[in-house]
Amino acid sequence: MDFLGLMRVKNEAEFIEEVLEAQYFCEKILVLNNHSTDRTKEIAQSFKNVEVIDTPFEDVYDEGKDQEYLCKLARDFNPQWICRMQGDEVLERNAYKKLFQHANDPRVKIMEVHSLNYWNDDKTLRVDGCVGQGFRQSFWRFPQGELTYEFMHCSLPHQLMGAPLTRFNLVLWHYGFMNPKRRQFTARLQKSVDRNKLNDYRWATQGDPGGAPASENITGEPLRLQSVDDFLHEHPYYSKRRREYEFL
Repeated sequence: MDFLGLMRVKNEAEFIEEVLEAQYFCEKILVLNNHSTDRTKEIAQSFKNVEVIDTPFEDVYDEGKDQEYLCKLARDFNPQWICRMQGDEVLERNAYKKLFQHANDPRVKIMEVHSLNYWNDDKTLRVDGCVGQGFRQSFWRFPQGELTYEFMHCSLPHQLMGAPLTRFNLVLWHYGFMNPKRRQFTARLQKSVDRNKLNDYRWATQGDPGGAPASENITGEPLRLQSVDDFLHEHPYYSKRRREYEFL
């Protein structure tokens, strides 16, 4: 198997159909359903290349444990590459074409993607500071042996930390902060479970009612928004989401 998708999801019915569509090149996608109460499971099961597994764990946030469980299941498929997506992340239309150019190079161990956050709608991006320059290690060669993770929001297992990263012009469209309600929920959750209390989660609600002022320098510069069209004009090597092209 070339690409195996791994996802852990909870109540992602709003976006998961498009998320899974964008991973059409994965021969199999294992979706760990974490006590969803919406149509997440039903939608995921409608895809032929998707296998939905109900979590065996209690309804408590522990992303590391969930990822370790998925990695154990992944061993049965002996994949070359893991495609690691969240339930609100949509790959760009040309993703597989770009991935294919690097996947057969034995020197490439981890492929990073540029994660862009929609802000307020799907025509606007937040591009200031570290928010606009965030990269995710969403593709990695599947190593042998047991894999372990950190407790919180995870991309890589410990066993791959320090491995060389390959970054090329591949973009991921992230819906997770597209409206104030989602931003507030995510910021509260991550802040409440952050054991080290070292991260500043105010950026997620910056400019919203009750949040930090937009003029405050939290990410390296004040909050700055840009239209998707203007961003793509400046970055012509990225492509839009697949659906945006189909319905033009």
